[in-house]
Amino acid sequence: MRAASAAERVAAEVARAARRPRAARALILDLDGTLAPIARTPDAARVPGPVLRSLHDLVDRGWRIAIVTGRPRREALTLVPVPRITVFGSHGLEGAHRTLPRAARAVRARLAREASRFPGVRLERKPVGLAFHDRALAPAARRRWRRRVAAWLSGCDLDGLEVLRGKCVIELRPARLGKERVLRAWRPARARAGDRSLVAVGDDGTDEDLFAALGPSGLPVRVGPPRARTAARRRLPSARAVAEFLSVLADRSAAGDADER
Repeated sequence: MRAASAAERVAAEVARAARRPRAARALILDLDGTLAPIARTPDAARVPGPVLRSLHDLVDRGWRIAIVTGRPRREALTLVPVPRITVFGSHGLEGAHRTLPRAARAVRARLAREASRFPGVRLERKPVGLAFHDRALAPAARRRWRRRVAAWLSGCDLDGLEVLRGKCVIELRPARLGKERVLRAWRPARARAGDRSLVAVGDDGTDEDLFAALGPSGLPVRVGPPRARTAARRRLPSARAVAEFLSVLADRSAAGDADER
């Protein structure tokens, strides 16, 4: 008899919680590395068709879904063209800040000069923040680039800024305003303690503030290898496993609806 996969086990747990009275039935999902596998460049990333179909099915079956991504909201909407899904761009900061703190201007200029020495590093100017994508660098070059950035930033005035180091990106944004803001801004996220039908899924350090802020009010799920330290209580090994989780959850939600009828 085949053992259930991690995706099947998490989906079963969430589906059971969703059948309880007043369950939140809400998903907060990262985009790159979670719904969309990491691509060589951000422009090459795509959300697979089966994932989009699962999201459509879940919305049709009563689930509320929010996408919380470092991408600008406009970009995210083109990648996830699913009606009735809420999208929070720039880690949820769009609409909260109009501009970066003044210190960011000097930092941006200096880092752009540093990046020019590493062909393959791509600067992205966001509505709120800036990001240096280094996924096109070879591993050794990426390590050199990151050491240089870390050394320079250690002596830099970062007043009002924080630095996020993701898998393939270094990002600067206004300080102390991370993805956890979504728990206050998005009404479906206001769940009862212990409600594991409120699920947050993400794959890197930018999701950890959200996981920690959930506390006992939901189920945080970290995507990636088990060696990564995390506040999440469940793990899925890859974006492919996230796709399986969403598919199984949609199927179990349909079965639960049929049982209730």
